[in-house]
Amino acid sequence: MSSEVKKLADHFTDAWKLYNAIEDSTEASSSATYQAMVKKAIDETVHLTELVDQLDLYSSNEEFEEVATKDLKFMLLPALLGKLHTKKTSLEAAQRPPILEAALTHLNQFLQTCFDYGLGPLGQIKRALASDGDREADEVKPKLDASGNPDLRVLVDTRDEKIRRYKACKQRKEEIAQITAKGEDNLDEDLLRSYWKLQVDQWIEEVVDEVTSIHEEKKMLKYMRNRGPDLPRPQPSTGAGKKFAPFMLTKTKMQAQVFGHGYPSLPTMSVEEFYEREMAAGRTPDSGNGVPDAPEEEEDSDSDEKVMKQRDMDDFKDTHRRGDGNRYRKG
Repeated sequence: MSSEVKKLADHFTDAWKLYNAIEDSTEASSSATYQAMVKKAIDETVHLTELVDQLDLYSSNEEFEEVATKDLKFMLLPALLGKLHTKKTSLEAAQRPPILEAALTHLNQFLQTCFDYGLGPLGQIKRALASDGDREADEVKPKLDASGNPDLRVLVDTRDEKIRRYKACKQRKEEIAQITAKGEDNLDEDLLRSYWKLQVDQWIEEVVDEVTSIHEEKKMLKYMRNRGPDLPRPQPSTGAGKKFAPFMLTKTKMQAQVFGHGYPSLPTMSVEEFYEREMAAGRTPDSGNGVPDAPEEEEDSDSDEKVMKQRDMDDFKDTHRRGDGNRYRKG
């Protein structure tokens, strides 16, 4: 039995490495290389699952503490198989539903085992295991308060639950990374059991979200199937058909009459032609700034008289402030 268990452990290590290689792969999911990796991992996991099922390692009548530490990792096999099926691609939409059903079967098997052992959030697992009919009946019942409006307390509780799940998931990943860095072979039984318990809890969270995504995709595929085939798309015009004359909207036409046709517009004459026309009309300035030269003013004969008057005004301003004597009609 010990050699058989060791062989199972080696098989699980190979399947685990294949799954992680697929997760870390940079290949496109539709590429032949990626799909070959997925097929190989599925075949390996299916073979290992058949071997584990023959040993009857788990029972719904026992507690989680009664499961041997070396057997905890095999609880993840249905989850691995379900996740691998979701990575398969199909060329046609009709081939996608069987893939989703196969993935959902394996994921639900994992969740049911965890529910029987009392692992993870039982409420979320129970909702994830609900049938399509129960899901649709639950979705059409909006959570309303006494006045008929959406219940804000339910919305707040949902938000708080998501935040709590995110923080717990982040902490779990950090603990898994710390234990993984030590190496599985260097762990004692208590730490090894804690490690696989953390892995199971982490996979429960991921599988619950994956099941929800599968149900959403099934609804979308059902809608597309009920909608029927797509209408034929119109062929692009080749230009051989009837040509329409350009037209101008009334508002644009009126604006063009007032403001002109706008910028850019074709020039009506060159700069040289403009100056020739101005010269012929006698409006060309002598200077280059476009302003006609002002005629020179003839000197006034009484310029001395103006100078004396200006000096007298300056002397007056020196002794009289501006506004003196102005009483603003107050008498």
